[in-house]
Amino acid sequence: MGTTYNVSLVFSDPKSSTYIDGVHQKVKSSLILTDSLMSTYKDSSEISRFNHINAGEEIAISESTLEVLTFAKNIFDLTDGFFDVSVGPLVDLWGFGAKSKMDMFKKPSSGELEFTSKLVSSNFFKLKGGSLQKLSNVNVDLSAIAKGYAVDQAASVLMSDDISNFLVEVGGEVSVQGHNSRGKQWSLGIELPDALGRKAHSIVTLTNSSLATSGDYRNFYMDNGIKYSHTINPKTFRPVTHHLASVSVISDTCMEADALATALMAMGEDLGYLFAVKHNVVAYFIYRTADGYASKSTSGFDKLLN
Repeated sequence: MGTTYNVSLVFSDPKSSTYIDGVHQKVKSSLILTDSLMSTYKDSSEISRFNHINAGEEIAISESTLEVLTFAKNIFDLTDGFFDVSVGPLVDLWGFGAKSKMDMFKKPSSGELEFTSKLVSSNFFKLKGGSLQKLSNVNVDLSAIAKGYAVDQAASVLMSDDISNFLVEVGGEVSVQGHNSRGKQWSLGIELPDALGRKAHSIVTLTNSSLATSGDYRNFYMDNGIKYSHTINPKTFRPVTHHLASVSVISDTCMEADALATALMAMGEDLGYLFAVKHNVVAYFIYRTADGYASKSTSGFDKLLN
């Protein structure tokens, strides 16, 4: 997945290094499996193989990939297309794809945008039992949901080993269960959206839930004084241009939090907030102002802030 992972375990009694190593290997294996199925960097993954077939063809997919794509389709419908795993060609076109070279980027022409936009829609692929069918020349990119799923899978591994107090983090997406080493709920920092450093803007206290953040401050480029974020608005086919710097979402599963944070980031501070309130999404918005940063959150999130 091109990122790091961190797992913290809390026990009431000491565990041997052999036991801990065994748990580590199980977690690592689950992460490797998700990556091997859903990576756009690996040509052998199910997603890459699907992207290489022609319109009208289909491939058999695992239960894991089927689960993620089914959920992605549901979020696509719920958000009226603001979450769309088929934006991969636009991500590539704007220079943020798996094989893109940022130092060689050139802003796409209107003709390139018009052509590529016709390849984008989650309605262009179909799930048929254990198969994934390509209805038109569409590509799939699960980078906005697969990390969250990977967190959930790692958490499931720990719970199956009767480990009830832990934190799992993959690329900034987090799931926590039980309590920390002080016997209290886990305290998680929400980053100040600053590309030059890592400082906490706010602290949230959680247990038995997940937190995911989407932002424009890590993966972007500047061109003639204009900032282009890796978050693509599926409605405009362009990087988002609003004042929203990051969105954090809390949910029962990290997969849901991951997908919804991306969707709200694409919507922007106004439409995203209204959507979150309407659909009871527990969300926290940080946006830019003339004086720096401001924030707003839904009532569910307010209760969890320190």
